[in-house]
Amino acid sequence: MALLEIVHRLRSILPIELQALHVQHGLSPHAETWVQFCQQACADRAVPLQVHRVSVRRTPGESLEETARELRYACFAQTEADVLLLAHHLDDQCETLLLRLLRGSGLHGLLGMPASRLLPAEPASARIGKAPLLLRPLLEVTRAQLREYAAQRDLRWIVDESNADEALTRNYLRAQVLPSIEVRFPAYRQAMGRALAGLGDAAAILDERASQDLQSATVAGTLRVEQLAAIGTARALNVLRTYLASQGCRPPARAHLLESWRQLRDATPDAGVRVRIGDGTLARYRNGVHWVRELPARDMAQVYVWLGGDCLPLGAGQGKLRLREARGEGIRAALMCPGDVHACTAVGSMRLTLQAGRPSRTLKNLFQEAAIPPWVRRASPALRAGGHTLWVAGLGYDCRHGAAPGEPGWCVEWVNDLSAPQA
Repeated sequence: MALLEIVHRLRSILPIELQALHVQHGLSPHAETWVQFCQQACADRAVPLQVHRVSVRRTPGESLEETARELRYACFAQTEADVLLLAHHLDDQCETLLLRLLRGSGLHGLLGMPASRLLPAEPASARIGKAPLLLRPLLEVTRAQLREYAAQRDLRWIVDESNADEALTRNYLRAQVLPSIEVRFPAYRQAMGRALAGLGDAAAILDERASQDLQSATVAGTLRVEQLAAIGTARALNVLRTYLASQGCRPPARAHLLESWRQLRDATPDAGVRVRIGDGTLARYRNGVHWVRELPARDMAQVYVWLGGDCLPLGAGQGKLRLREARGEGIRAALMCPGDVHACTAVGSMRLTLQAGRPSRTLKNLFQEAAIPPWVRRASPALRAGGHTLWVAGLGYDCRHGAAPGEPGWCVEWVNDLSAPQA
């Protein structure tokens, strides 16, 4: 309510369009009363209000709070706004720091809530690729200061009754632990704020070092085991955290990551080590480390018929084929008859001739020579017609069916979630 009042007053001097958003989780018997309170508060200030109602179901191994938070942030990410303001304050930040410290969080976890960050765009967002910037402008303001402001402005607010439940760790820290700390250390909030600033500086240095090490350890687009091992365990773990984050995977706890790195580092190149992390695996293939996201099982018998055009979808999680007309390259146009050409999963027993005058060879052998990892092979599509293999992702065209110089042809590439587009 304090944040709403502040921004409402700023609206008269700043060129901003203001709206409010309330997520109704349905966890409290008073949830609909809260909606009505928000509607009245916004109506009094002529501020449009969006209300999102979500259904919170606890998932195994995850707290109700975390599930509610994920649903809430999914609503945030769908918001058609440039900036989203949240009212977290310095006391919230101190609670977060202490809570994460007691849980053994690493350096980045101890940073607490960032003052600003870009929310990831949700697929359901009306503005694809446009995500709001999340700002917490009150992180240096204490709870007591906000109460004083609210009293001065004669604001009304609602206290969530769950805040009194000390079975929840955050509430216990707020009610029992931090008041005791304040008796001995009255300025603990400001001290923790300075500590967070120092941690932020250290994290920035580590991130810069990780980016440099990641670049040095990446050869031909692959993270190399030898280069990681050469920089030592601490820096290798730092690189792996950055690498996983860049792939959209939340890095695991240090002990898990350390054991994963030990297995990847000490395995023989042909051992095929795969370590489960989040919704995928860290896998070693030969001397490279790869992040492999879990994909839907593919029906090996499924075929996708090309009916013409520049795109052939391959099903959920399997990507698509892009096709373009060309001259003197690609598959001979005479063979590309809509309805007669289909895509299917590449099978090791299929054969391809990559060089004129050389015998055809099985895809199994060609995949191995091209150092294409097994998980990519199992998902790679092939384009076939008349019982012949015309093209295979990652390997290329059968030269016996290629367009001659000046002859019309069709070029094909695979756009997928496993690697870069495969021509």
